[in-house]
Amino acid sequence: TVLTGLNSMGKSSVLQSLLLLRQSYKSTDNLYKSLRLKGTLAELGSAADVFCENGSDDFMSFELQTTQNNYTLQCTFDVATGTFQNCQFSDGTDAESVSLFNDNFHYICADRWGPKVIVPLSEYDVKHRNLGKYGEYTVDYLLTHGSERFSNENSFLNPDMPLLKRTSGKTLLLQTQAWLDEISPGTRIELKEHKDID
Repeated sequence: TVLTGLNSMGKSSVLQSLLLLRQSYKSTDNLYKSLRLKGTLAELGSAADVFCENGSDDFMSFELQTTQNNYTLQCTFDVATGTFQNCQFSDGTDAESVSLFNDNFHYICADRWGPKVIVPLSEYDVKHRNLGKYGEYTVDYLLTHGSERFSNENSFLNPDMPLLKRTSGKTLLLQTQAWLDEISPGTRIELKEHKDID
């Protein structure tokens, strides 16, 4: 799917609405107790900042329809109380069945990190296959999952993913190295974890 259009036409708003639903879902025990406007995926300010100033009532609604099983997720947010009054799939389906709400969801914003000497670790994000909004957990991800093989059926890696160079090896780290060498010849990866640093 490609979003295209002139500036201020709503491309970022589409992405932010999805990110808002994702981070609100992931931040609560029960689906959408509250709208989490400030989080790791989206920083949108207060409810007054995101609510339409010409709105006819105090409610904001989201509707998400999937093509997979034609599920419809409908959410109504009460700006006055700061809570969702209703948020459920039309057929009662668990939200985790939709990629936006499970570990198949990945988001890296356009404002990615440049080269760093030291990068953070995040056991939680790496466990849930998340590289971080800026790609900041990529090194940690490679440290943890670099030895995973694409041909292993028990691996979370896609076994059908075409390999750049089969002679380079079938692990995530070796394939990442092969891609880096393709993009910037001579580049090498050397990962080192410093457990004594917080």
